Amino acid sequence: MPAPGARINRHHVVAALALAVLPVVAHADLVTVQSGDSTGTSFYRGFAAIWNSPNGTGAIDGGDIFGQDFASNFGPGVVQASQSVTRGGSTLIARSQGVSRGFYASSNFAEIDVRNVVAGHQYYAVGGTGSKTALRVEDPFELARRATFRWNVTGTSTLPPGATGDATSRLDFGYSTDPSSDWFDLFSNPANLNAEKFLGPGTYEFTVPLVAGETMFIHFWSSAFTQIDPGEAPVGGNFKLTADFASTFVLEAIDLFDENEDQLFYDWSIVDEETGETLFDNFGRAAFIEDAPPLPEVVPVPAPAVLLLSALGMLAARRRCSANA
Repeated sequence: MPAPGARINRHHVVAALALAVLPVVAHADLVTVQSGDSTGTSFYRGFAAIWNSPNGTGAIDGGDIFGQDFASNFGPGVVQASQSVTRGGSTLIARSQGVSRGFYASSNFAEIDVRNVVAGHQYYAVGGTGSKTALRVEDPFELARRATFRWNVTGTSTLPPGATGDATSRLDFGYSTDPSSDWFDLFSNPANLNAEKFLGPGTYEFTVPLVAGETMFIHFWSSAFTQIDPGEAPVGGNFKLTADFASTFVLEAIDLFDENEDQLFYDWSIVDEETGETLFDNFGRAAFIEDAPPLPEVVPVPAPAVLLLSALGMLAARRRCSANA
């Protein structure tokens, strides 16, 4: 495991970030894949989930959630959800995926296909991934005093006429000098992380102050989500929403500014401590972006009658085998 930090000096920046992608397989409920300390560094998070909840926008019953919940202090992962769920006469056919594709690059996708909207139900799918990493200025004579992270989010959304739900992307970015800062504060208490939230495709900038000898902890989340809340689609209607941001969320450039905060700082690079690979320099992104795996396919849940027929067929087969023995 690489050291949990990044060092900035005049000529290079060293970033400790594991780039391994750990594939996992979709399940028919919410499955915890590993576990990690969200106050530790480094921390990697992935969440892909879908639900057709009769509780509306209130608490979601655990039995209504399907997908994968990933947390680790060792490296990022791939999370997927795909399920057909029928509740109260309404069927949700949904899939989602969150993929870390390298140093601050990710792909996210969510899709819901609702058949026969029922009043009071919430239909939802999300696929996302993020991390907590560290940045430190070590040289007391270093001129860099702030870093501006420049993001590019690309993708498309489909929201059919008649529905007023959501189908979009989300980017959260924040920082703290507290080594025990909690990654989950991105959502529960963003002020603790000086965090900002950006919705939809676009180019976004986020500035982090730098102080020589001080470690800064960077918190990041990216996702695609689709959602219909009660009253956002006519009862009895059929609607399909897609948020396709599998193209990518990419950190394209990092600009370092000097102590006057108006001059770009040149002649630096970001190097992975484990591999020696140059990830960034003053010209922009050098890090390779991994290919994303295929999107998951939805496997319908067999109706009870089909299950019964299958069971009877298996029983008949066993009896024939016994007769021939």
